Amino acid sequence: MITDCFSKEAGIISPEILYGRHEKIADVCVLLFSFRALQEILVAYPSTKVAEIPSISGALPIYETLVHGKRVLFYMTSIGSALSGALIQEAHCFTGASKFVMFGTCGCLAKGLPAGTILVPTEAYQDEGFSFHYTPLKEYIPVKNHEVVASFLKKAGLLVQEGRTWTTDAFYKETPSEVQKRKEEGCLSVEMECAGCEAVCDYFGFDFYQWLFTDDTLDGGNWDKGAMGSDFTKNNHLRSFALALEFAVAL
Repeated sequence: MITDCFSKEAGIISPEILYGRHEKIADVCVLLFSFRALQEILVAYPSTKVAEIPSISGALPIYETLVHGKRVLFYMTSIGSALSGALIQEAHCFTGASKFVMFGTCGCLAKGLPAGTILVPTEAYQDEGFSFHYTPLKEYIPVKNHEVVASFLKKAGLLVQEGRTWTTDAFYKETPSEVQKRKEEGCLSVEMECAGCEAVCDYFGFDFYQWLFTDDTLDGGNWDKGAMGSDFTKNNHLRSFALALEFAVAL
């Protein structure tokens, strides 16, 4: 079957074959999704571009900032498991980073949670086409470092919900029946990257850390746009970036 494609055999090409080997810059890299937030981050935080991942659609810069005297890397990743997962491999090639901290928005499946609620995924449903190339398909892949993430956020005084997430690339095919199934299995959120990024990090021995904050809401056959695209959401990205830098230093 097409989903039975995992093996430990190395791929024919790799980032190192494409781009060569590079000296290590730092251990920890923060991944964000918001272009609007990134523009403000580059103004607010003294930073230097230390690497660049080539692409036909435009090079992706990787930046470095100093936090309490420690070097922390960051870049704006791409949406979806395939691209965000591959970029982790490429970022490792260019910088030597092996700890990846990701945060971003999600669709909320749990009724009654307001926009901006912080969710920490404990397991991710493998409903995308990337993760099962890096790990045997088992429907839910454990998010290994969820306890570390939840503990840090709680110590920072934040209210945190922990539970499963539904990772899918088919965001226009999140049907009412599928939403209900995932809710019954304990999924609090739906997003596009968690399963894939966890799988690629597990495969290469990297550490992956993630939290989400709710944006829109899917409940049965209804959709509520919530805070999607608003300044409220952008500001949540900015707050999460500041938290991610402190978390990176703690790692």
